[in-house]
Amino acid sequence: MTQITYTLNDLSIGYRAQGTDKVLARHLNARLPEGRLTCLLARNGAGKSTLLRTMAGFIPSLDGQVVLADKPLSSYSPKEIAKTIGVVLTDKIHCGNLTAFELVAMGRLPYSGFLGGLTAADRDIVKEAIEMVGMSSFVKRKISELSDGELQKLVIAKTLAQQTAVVLLDEPLAFLDFNSKISMMQLLRHLAHDCNKTV
Repeated sequence: MTQITYTLNDLSIGYRAQGTDKVLARHLNARLPEGRLTCLLARNGAGKSTLLRTMAGFIPSLDGQVVLADKPLSSYSPKEIAKTIGVVLTDKIHCGNLTAFELVAMGRLPYSGFLGGLTAADRDIVKEAIEMVGMSSFVKRKISELSDGELQKLVIAKTLAQQTAVVLLDEPLAFLDFNSKISMMQLLRHLAHDCNKTV
C-alpha cells in the first residue's frame, strides 16, 4: 500500500455560487502523515464537513491547495482518487433493495468497474471488511431492514473494502451505541497505527 501524506497549503474552503464565494475557513495549513489517526474538533457550522469534502476532491478549494503524496489533488483523475481515498459521509443512503453484502461490495467498483463482476478475491475482501465492523451475520439482510447504526457500520465496511491508503470519515460514530463507538475507534486506530493508513 502506498504511503500517503496530506498537506493543506493556505487552504480556503467553502462554496462558490453565482460568482460569489461563501468562505467557511481561510488559511488552513496542516500536514497529516500516514500511520496517524487525526480527529478534527470544532463547533457546528465551522466547516468540518466542507473541509473533508474538499480533501476528498468532491468540491474544489476556494484558494490554496490540497496536496496528496506530493501531488496536487486537483491533478488526480476520479479513478485515482477512488483508489486512494475512501470516504464515509453523513449523507443518507437510498438503496433499500440492496443487501448488506451488495452495499459493501460497491467499495470494489474502482477495481471492477460499474458493470464488472466480483472476483473470488474481491468477495473475500468484502467479507473481511464486513467482519471487521462486526456485521457478518447481516450479509443477506436488505439495507431497508437495518437500523441507522447497523447501516453506519456497513458504510464504513464499504470504505474498508475499497482498500485505500487514506480513509476520511465525517462523524463516523454517529448512530452507534456506546460499545460500537469503542469498537469503531479501536478499528480506526488499528487502521492507522497497524495498517499505516492516513485516517
